[in-house]
Amino acid sequence: MKIRAEYLADKLPDFVLHPAEDSGDEWYWECLECEAQGEASLSWTRAEQAATGHVSSHVSEDDREVLEDMKVTMMPWELLTPYQRARKRRVEERNQ
Repeated sequence: MKIRAEYLADKLPDFVLHPAEDSGDEWYWECLECEAQGEASLSWTRAEQAATGHVSSHVSEDDREVLEDMKVTMMPWELLTPYQRARKRRVEERNQ
């Protein structure tokens, strides 16, 4: 997950966390890309996690492909599915 987060760090849209107007204990998030808003959450951390999950839906298809390539090149061969093994071979051939 750390590699994914580092790769996507400057590629994901920003979000804002706001305290709920009627309650100082609740927080909600707003996506600056699509203006979506999350439901009120009882903690800032949970609202941040929900916002992070939402903005990851804005990852481009090209970035998803790069992330999948990174995943299969780092995983041990034994843990890969046949599809992932074929993908790993293609990535390695492309990088030679």
